[in-house]
Amino acid sequence: MSTDDLRGKPALVMFWASWCEPCVADGPTLSAVYAARAGSGFAMLGLSRDPVDDATLRRFRDHYQLTYPIARVGAGEDDAAFVAFGSPADVPTFLLYGADGRRAARFTGALPAGILERELDRLAAPSR
Repeated sequence: MSTDDLRGKPALVMFWASWCEPCVADGPTLSAVYAARAGSGFAMLGLSRDPVDDATLRRFRDHYQLTYPIARVGAGEDDAAFVAFGSPADVPTFLLYGADGRRAARFTGALPAGILERELDRLAAPSR
């Protein structure tokens, strides 16, 4: 997946890890935001920095009842997804994209639902 794949819809891409307490704590809030907005074309993707197998990743998703898609990503220059999203060093890192595929915001650390909702509303507002 690259930023070009996000064109046409607002999207949130987050880099996280299972050992990251703010990442785990944000899971239910992010799932609620995704569930509320997915029908309007909003996309969300969680990219795990954990070196785990698919079964472990699925168990984590199921245990925390994450409703948005998650996948693994490497942390090196040989991982195309990691590089395509700017090689973020910290977790959690949130990258918010507008429907035009351009990055509209970047957040590091816990992301309160109110801030995310405000940013999504701003992206959805008609341009003046």
